[in-house]
Amino acid sequence: MATRKYPWCFKNMDSLPSVAIVMPVLNEEAHLENAIDRLTAQDYQGETQIVIAVAPSHDRTAEIAAKLAQLNPIIRVVANPSGKTPSALNAAIGASQSEIVIRVDGHALIPVDYVRVGVETLLRSGADNVGGIMAAEGVTPLQKAIASAMTSKFGVGGAAFHVGGGEGESLTVYLGCFRRSALERVGGYDESMVRAQDWEMNHRIRESGGRIWFTPDMVVTYRPRSSLRALGSQYFGYGTWRREVARRYRETISLRYLAAPVLVMGVLLGLVISAIGLATSLSALAWLGLIPLAVYALGVIAASVRTPSRSEPRQAVDCLSRNALFLGPWFSLRSGKVVKLFKRTPQWTIVTSAPKGEAGKQWGDYWFATDLAQALNAEGVNAKVVSRAGANTEKRDADDVVLVLRGLRRVVPSNTSATWMLWVISHPELVEPGEAAQYSRAFAASDHWDPAPEIGEFRPLLQATNTTRFHPVESAEKSGVLFVGSTRGEFRPIVRD
Repeated sequence: MATRKYPWCFKNMDSLPSVAIVMPVLNEEAHLENAIDRLTAQDYQGETQIVIAVAPSHDRTAEIAAKLAQLNPIIRVVANPSGKTPSALNAAIGASQSEIVIRVDGHALIPVDYVRVGVETLLRSGADNVGGIMAAEGVTPLQKAIASAMTSKFGVGGAAFHVGGGEGESLTVYLGCFRRSALERVGGYDESMVRAQDWEMNHRIRESGGRIWFTPDMVVTYRPRSSLRALGSQYFGYGTWRREVARRYRETISLRYLAAPVLVMGVLLGLVISAIGLATSLSALAWLGLIPLAVYALGVIAASVRTPSRSEPRQAVDCLSRNALFLGPWFSLRSGKVVKLFKRTPQWTIVTSAPKGEAGKQWGDYWFATDLAQALNAEGVNAKVVSRAGANTEKRDADDVVLVLRGLRRVVPSNTSATWMLWVISHPELVEPGEAAQYSRAFAASDHWDPAPEIGEFRPLLQATNTTRFHPVESAEKSGVLFVGSTRGEFRPIVRD
């Protein structure tokens, strides 16, 4: 049997630092057991603990995590009621006592030597956080195309964790192997950062005098999004929160992050100039306006030819379309906000507590949501109504906003880049502690409701109904009391009064 060789810093096996592997999970029924198997198979010989932070899920994630913890004493499960990644990471870190903290994700494919290489590099470099390569690998043809662009400098810039490079200091790294002392020094993850929380915390570590270290020896396989809509939603979320980092830390703004919006504005400006040239019969002006687009097209061709090996000319042609995926037309900076430059109708989904199908049409919630969607559509928004059963699907990745009309049933937001908002329109007594914290905004159709502190903070947002659908009868006009909805056989004081 071959003897496992450890680097100089591991020669005294009794002094190996303890490690906590923290993993935030949400709706990971299909992947959790495989991910944990990879972590328990690590060849690191020091004391190891695995802490799973479980968000409210619609599948069997919590059940599977609890079962895994029962079977293996090194596994611990903690709750993440908010469902937000930075909150999950802080909860998991707080539940451990190790000297070193390693972050992993439920979908990441971790190699068997990942922990050992991370700890060795951390001790050898003297850094506060080390990480390696986010090796994008696709399974489907589209995923392979996206993966090719994600490993191209022309597609995503020159960050070492995307495209590789030599070992050394870096602005940020993928996932991370941290000294606990560094995490405690900066106060952990900022829970207000829905995205880009890694970049933001690594910045604070560097500002506090620490170092972030990249090593190509730590390689994690990453699966790209499976659709163009999901990819666009993902990168729009990245752009939104990268802008927030730039707003908080203006010294972090660099040409690399401004390249995409500057490119798009240049191309659009060129097209406008070209159109003016055509309209005025100034051919020179028309050709001049096409220069930015031509320069970009040549850049795509050059990057696509260089990405594959020369022995694969067919792959070079395919790679042309792959790099073109990262044109960058989704993002720009305008008036302090990240917006999509190409005109795109905002996508809203309104979720009701009503059941699916014809049965749902017996609920007042359904008709209120339908009228609200029609009003939004009249304002240029593409709004649709779904039942609670359709709240968490892959289609939510394409939404800009998901508005949950809270009634009899709770809806747990999925981990997408959409902005999730909660509006309590009935049955406030059923709202659960911590439910509001899972949403970007929480409202209540009352300016008198005063929920307990553990329920959360709600802003008043009063309801207005469509008078062509809901209108008082003669008796209601005389009494001054209007009840909207069906009692479904229940006794309600307002009806009695």
